[in-house]
Amino acid sequence: MEALGINFVNIIIYIILFIVLYVLLNKYFLKSFIQTLEKRQKEISEGYKVKAEMEVEKTKMKDERGKMMEEVKTEGKKKMDEIEGLAADERKKIIAKAEKEAEAIIENANKTLEAEKKKMSLQMDKMVEEKVQKVLDEVYKKYKVEIDKKVVDEAISKL
Repeated sequence: MEALGINFVNIIIYIILFIVLYVLLNKYFLKSFIQTLEKRQKEISEGYKVKAEMEVEKTKMKDERGKMMEEVKTEGKKKMDEIEGLAADERKKIIAKAEKEAEAIIENANKTLEAEKKKMSLQMDKMVEEKVQKVLDEVYKKYKVEIDKKVVDEAISKL
């Protein structure tokens, strides 16, 4: 197999180094990465809870509107028109405000999540790159003498 340029020792070394790298990454980096993801998931679920609370509040406001309408009907047509107009305007403002707040909270949570995901991805890429470079440098230093000796032997044998 040497004639084909395949060196089983190097292949075995690469497999061992890959396994070591995999174990190190799982042991030191994967746990913190998962914890961060769980934290972000918790923040998202809290955002959804806030949205649900806003929906309940919206429902309560609609119920209040119904009660107000009944009272207005009993007071008379003139007062009913006046109060109904005021209540409708106020209701629209409150509902619009509540919807805007809910949308802003959800949008902010989504933006924060996306930013954190991008940040974490960049951090993980950088950390993996640094660790791989470190491992490769160590391997090169360890086997440099053997590699240099093989190169010299090959050069001498060609002469």
